[in-house]
Parts: sequence; C-alpha cells; structure tokens
Amino acid sequence: MMDPFAQESHEYSPNKFYTRAVDKQGHKETLHVPVPPAIYAAVSELIASRKFPALRTPQDFVRDAIIHRLHYLSTMAGGDYDDIVARETFLADVQRLKSEATELEQLLLQTEELLKIAQSTADDQLFDTAIEHAMDRADSIREPYRTRLHQLVGRFRH
Repeated sequence: MMDPFAQESHEYSPNKFYTRAVDKQGHKETLHVPVPPAIYAAVSELIASRKFPALRTPQDFVRDAIIHRLHYLSTMAGGDYDDIVARETFLADVQRLKSEATELEQLLLQTEELLKIAQSTADDQLFDTAIEHAMDRADSIREPYRTRLHQLVGRFRH
C-alpha cells in the first residue's frame, strides 16, 4: 500500500502547512487538548526556532497536524473525509496566498515610505541603505512584485 502521507494532489501536499483557524464566515470550534510536557516543550521549541514560519503558535501546529492526520485516515478509510481535506487545504492555500500578497503590498508601501522620508530629509545614508535593502530583497520576491519593486526604486534613483 502507498504511504498516505507521501500522496500529493492539487488539493493536498504533505509539505504544506495548514493552519487556518476559521471558515470564511468566521465560524470556529475550539479543542482543548492536554499533551505531555515533553511534547509541548518540543512543539514550543520548534515554533521558537522559526525554522517553519507558517507555524507561529502551538495552535497552528495542532491545526496543521489535524489536517495531515485527517488526510491519512481518510486515505486509509477509503476517502471518507477527502472532501473536507480538499476544502480545508484549498482554503488554507487561499488564505496563505492572500496573506502573502498583503505582505508583499506592505513591503512595497513601506519601502516607498522609507524612500520618501530619506529623500525629503536629504538623508543620503538612509536613502542608500533603503535602496540596497530593497535590491537585496528583490531576488526573493515573486512577480509581479519584483518588477514593481524595481520600478519603485527606479523612480527614486532619478
């Protein structure tokens, strides 16, 4: 039998994090789950390490674990929960993409604000540092935000 955790589809990937807490109407249910102290310490240490930025809280860790386990059990049970897993993983992806787009928009706005401050105060060191940081970030930013960042920097360089 194939390993259910290794199965990837357009809805599910074992390499993704699924931390969505509420549905689109804002509905949620709360679980209170006691865990052994060693497990809590390990989860807390993992979150504090920031090796996995999608896991910001122990609750994120638990929500992600629930989706992965539900996927596994659904596969073992003949797909009884595939619809729920597909819906939740899709909505988690939508939330992640929306959050990423918002963060990238904020990066552009904050960079522009910083460059305006540097320009209006004639602070050449701040201006040069802001330009350098923006260009260092550009390669790690996806399109179309990369192009917009280059255009922003180009407007201020002239």
